Amino acid sequence: MFGPRWTPDAKWLVFETDPSQSGAGDILGIRPGLDSVPVPLVVTKFTEAAPALSPDGRWLAYSSNETGDFEIYVVPFPNTHAAKWAISTAGGMEPVWSHRGNELFYRDSSENLIAAELTTKPTFSVGRTTRLFPAGKFGASRYGSRYAVTSDGTRFLMARPLETSAPDKLVVVENWFEEVRATGPRLRR
Repeated sequence: MFGPRWTPDAKWLVFETDPSQSGAGDILGIRPGLDSVPVPLVVTKFTEAAPALSPDGRWLAYSSNETGDFEIYVVPFPNTHAAKWAISTAGGMEPVWSHRGNELFYRDSSENLIAAELTTKPTFSVGRTTRLFPAGKFGASRYGSRYAVTSDGTRFLMARPLETSAPDKLVVVENWFEEVRATGPRLRR
C-alpha cells in the first residue's frame, strides 16, 4: 500500500498498489468496518498513481500512463466507472486539488506547475489551464505529490533537494515533552 489517504468524510481509505510488482500500479480503497478486501477503484493494465480526492470527496484525480505518457484524469468517487475526464494533454503527474475544489494543480512533462480550472456542479467540466511557474528545481514524484497549496490557492510549499554531497541526517528526539515540562514553564494538558 502506497500513499494512503482518507476521504474528507473519513469513510474510505484510498491507496495505490506497488507499481513495481507485476500487474500492479492500481488505485484501491477500503471502508474500514465494511470491506474485508480492498475495492478496485481504478484498475487497468496500465499504471495508475497519485490518487487525490477533491475537498468535497466527490471526485478522484490520478495519473495514468494509458496514453504512453503519464497524464492526469478525474473520475467520480466512489463510482469511478461512471465517467472519466482527461485533465492534462502534455504530460501530468502529482495532482493536488485547491481547497475550494475549483482548480486542480499538477506538473506537466516540462516540469511546469499547471492549474486547471474545474467546474464540479451541476456537472463536471474542465476549463482553462494555466502554466503557473517552472517547478523543475523542486522534488517530484510520479507516485504522490511532493508539494502543498495554501488554503487561498496563492502559494505553494515545495521541497528543493539539497545540492550537497554530505548525507542527510535524521535526528530523533524521544521524551521531548517530559524534557520541556521539566525545564520550561508549566504546560497544561
